[in-house]
Amino acid sequence: MSQDPPEFPPLCGDLFLPLVDRLDDDELGQLRAAPILPPEQRVAITMLALGDSQHHVALDLDLGRPRLQELLRSAARRLRPPGGNAVPALVNAAYKYEVLPAPAPEKAKAPELKSAEWEVLHAHTIGLSLRSLQHSRGRRRHEVGTAHQYLLAKLRAHTTAHAVRRAWEFGIFGCVPHSIVPGASGSVARRMPWD
Repeated sequence: MSQDPPEFPPLCGDLFLPLVDRLDDDELGQLRAAPILPPEQRVAITMLALGDSQHHVALDLDLGRPRLQELLRSAARRLRPPGGNAVPALVNAAYKYEVLPAPAPEKAKAPELKSAEWEVLHAHTIGLSLRSLQHSRGRRRHEVGTAHQYLLAKLRAHTTAHAVRRAWEFGIFGCVPHSIVPGASGSVARRMPWD
């Protein structure tokens, strides 16, 4: 039986103020009007997707870290991302289920990702830690860490949640190597990593 998410008292002031100079007007307007999650959850997830740390989000929104954690847990209970409370998986679920408006498309050409980088990106979208990826795929720690660093550099991302948003901006989820999609064969699939 699904439990209704807890109600959070509204924060003071304009919650969306930290995003005004960071999102285009269309995305900001859609984010303000989005009906699925309470505004403080939408703003917090968006700030994390933009590469902010949880510490900075809590400070910018004048929340305590425990309250931010509860906001994220509550959002995860509503969206049910495969990674539970993992922030990159929560960001991915918010874009996938259109809880957050799609970010404006990146004008630059999408970077070409190597197979190991796709594996790392896929792991982020499903909430799998790099250590779990290392063990499940039989990879060396250095190999996974290097692929993670290259992924962040190619996407020009600061955090794993930011890498997920950047992947959405580049539109690169439309062509995922079959080697990372369980049960698939061949070289390329037109599938999302979570399908």
